[in-house]
Amino acid sequence: TQSTWDLEPSQSDVLLQCLASTFSSTVFLAYESICPFDQFGKLMVKNLQNRGCPFLGIHQYPTSESHEKRYNSLGMIRSKAKDMNQVYLSLPVDDRLRIEKLEMLDELEEWRLILEHYCIVWSTNITNLSCFLL
Repeated sequence: TQSTWDLEPSQSDVLLQCLASTFSSTVFLAYESICPFDQFGKLMVKNLQNRGCPFLGIHQYPTSESHEKRYNSLGMIRSKAKDMNQVYLSLPVDDRLRIEKLEMLDELEEWRLILEHYCIVWSTNITNLSCFLL
């Protein structure tokens, strides 16, 4: 069996378009990899490919903006994407300070670099949704 992790972008596009056109109230939330062209991104893609987990859509949809355009082209009315660093910086200061005290976060610059290479995408086909996130 094939998981959604290893679907080609054309296959997942068909699935997303089908869901958006079948259901009148659809909301998608996706966590996506982005930025494959800088040094860190190239290393990230290579390391995961070496482990048998290729990022099949990262080159076709390399930015947060490209994900927004993707969902809008598939029948969504509103789409918004932010990299995880933007999401992290939108947290209350107290929460960020608590997170930054964790032992695993010795290198905050490395943490931020990782966050810049993933995004979260919100998308909907609901026309009267008054409180769309972001």
